[in-house]
Amino acid sequence: LQILYVAGFFSCMLYLYDYDLVYSHCSGITPSSETFISIFALSVLVTLIFSLVVFRRLLRRNEKFLQRRNESLSERYQIKENIRTLKLLLPLVETQFALNFTPILVWLCYATIPHGFDPRAYPIFE
Repeated sequence: LQILYVAGFFSCMLYLYDYDLVYSHCSGITPSSETFISIFALSVLVTLIFSLVVFRRLLRRNEKFLQRRNESLSERYQIKENIRTLKLLLPLVETQFALNFTPILVWLCYATIPHGFDPRAYPIFE
């Protein structure tokens, strides 16, 4: 899902790229792309929250399944493998959430403030 986000983001940025300042730099965040960036940031934030909740619920559910005594040996082994894998992947999901949450939150706060900011500040968000 995130690969599709990245592909969509870069294809839309090629369309929206128009920075009219004199000095040269590469900026994907321009005055005309603020709305798109805000929508994209919200969708990424929703996806991150969804993945974090799903991974934690799956871990809890598998741990509850493991405590039941009526499963066969192969089912218990599969549940243990699921728990092991989720415990391995959950820190990665939490790290991705932590690293992406703050910049998205800062951008959304910046985008909601009435603009008296200089457009040269856009590269800060990249």
